[in-house]
Amino acid sequence: MTLTDTSNGTFELVVQYLHTGKFILPANIRDSVETVTQLLDFAVLTDVLLIPNAHTAIGERLTSLLKPFTNGNANTRLPLHTEHLANALGLPEGHPIRVLIVQACVFMYLRSIHRLQKFKFEKELREIDGFAADMFCEVDKVMRLKGKNRGLVFAGEVWVCPMTGEQGRL
Repeated sequence: MTLTDTSNGTFELVVQYLHTGKFILPANIRDSVETVTQLLDFAVLTDVLLIPNAHTAIGERLTSLLKPFTNGNANTRLPLHTEHLANALGLPEGHPIRVLIVQACVFMYLRSIHRLQKFKFEKELREIDGFAADMFCEVDKVMRLKGKNRGLVFAGEVWVCPMTGEQGRL
């Protein structure tokens, strides 16, 4: 087996995880975008190698990294890029990391519906296989959590983040 699409750093994370059940990201990672890239590469490789439960540790790290960007603060920029979505959506349907990355986009998507901000991944909704379907499922969860009486989340209202389960204001 050859791992031509895998960096040495990602492979080292797998070896670390296999030996200790934990992983430490390299110290030379400069920002949250690079951290997301490293974590998603790690998630993809552990999925390919069928390493059980690695997604739990990766998901915890991603959640703590992305949480500040999903809490209703419109002034923060989600550190996700197109390649992150493509990587995550390359994971099997329903994979916890795939779901988490889509959930991280829900707040931004809901704000775009109310024209409070432009949805950063509008083009990707059309172009990345499965993204629109996954987004619909996550938005549907938010609408159902909102309440039985009305299914819409209006600007300024409290909503429940599907990624963290915490309430935020749209």
